Amino acid sequence: MDSTLTLNEAAAGIKTPVDFAKALDKLSEKGVFIALDGEIYADIPQKIALQQSEHEAEAFAIYMKELSYIPKTSDDALNRAFNTCTDDERSSLAERALRIVPGICELYAEPMNVDVLQAGNMGLLEAASDYKPDIHGVDFTLYAAFRIRHEVLQLIKAHVRHHEIGKNVREQSEQASKYYLKLKAEYGKAPNAEELSRVSGIDESICADVIKQLNN
Repeated sequence: MDSTLTLNEAAAGIKTPVDFAKALDKLSEKGVFIALDGEIYADIPQKIALQQSEHEAEAFAIYMKELSYIPKTSDDALNRAFNTCTDDERSSLAERALRIVPGICELYAEPMNVDVLQAGNMGLLEAASDYKPDIHGVDFTLYAAFRIRHEVLQLIKAHVRHHEIGKNVREQSEQASKYYLKLKAEYGKAPNAEELSRVSGIDESICADVIKQLNN
């Protein structure tokens, strides 16, 4: 049976952002999720293999090089700073915390790319914007890990769903093509999209695309 924990309960004894992300993975695999601000974050960990073009690889390399220019700030220093910062200081502090993102992203994507990193960066910015130590009950870096992980896994979930939809459409198109050739042989003429859809049970718009491709 699924259950929930607070961030503070889930983070007990954990010190680093990556270790916290891994701990959240283990919890979710057991059906234990995080309850925060009236919502339950049921993020299921999944590592995805990405295809990366030469252009994307170059963009990633440039991004990582730029990231290396940001002065390193320890987790302890970041946590102290976020405990006392003003709203105006949060943006600059978030930039100093960007180094947290790649370590978490690589848990879920191979190879990493800029899209995955940007999703992680979005999570970091959300964390920097709304972090309240007295409410969230954990250090900023752990709260940031939670937000980064959530955004990255949401991106991967959308990517997988898009891939599955595309795969389903391809399979239906192949099936429609077979029906098209069969009906053409039986009728002595090519069926239209409506006829092909009625016989095959495949969506008419897919049938129309198949007919267009076969007659090009």
